[in-house]
Amino acid sequence: MDQRGSDMKILISDNLSTQGIEVLRQYPGLQVDVRVGLTPVELKAVIGEYLGLIVRSETKVTADILEGAEQLQVIGRAGTGVDNIDVPVATQRGIVAMNAAAGNSVTPAEHPISLLMSLASLSWSPVAAMSPRTMICNWSAVRRRMSNSPPSSIGVSSI
Repeated sequence: MDQRGSDMKILISDNLSTQGIEVLRQYPGLQVDVRVGLTPVELKAVIGEYLGLIVRSETKVTADILEGAEQLQVIGRAGTGVDNIDVPVATQRGIVAMNAAAGNSVTPAEHPISLLMSLASLSWSPVAAMSPRTMICNWSAVRRRMSNSPPSSIGVSSI
């Protein structure tokens, strides 16, 4: 609860997983409003009611929108970076802008994993067959060798 004894209002203006929204709604003293698809004019008109704003990449939190943010204390970006938030203006107004970059690391990590799986199954061998002069290989020998090897990776780190 805030100083006036009422719930703290949080606005979610972009699509977020229902699980994430439910986690927020479990906290007593938080009123979570989900209003996806607001135009900049609509967002500016309602932002003054909220202490917190959660966005992804769709909502652009500009200096113009922040003019109407009399009570706003924090802007949370669900994703990497804060390029869609005017951080200097937010900071000047005493609003903290932050992101949750770790939540977005699964998708980029899937790409090298899929490449490793492709290598293990040699699903890219038809591509090599299209350019026989540059890629001469005995594919059956490679398949036999890889079929007896456990999948492995080199250089895995945090994204």
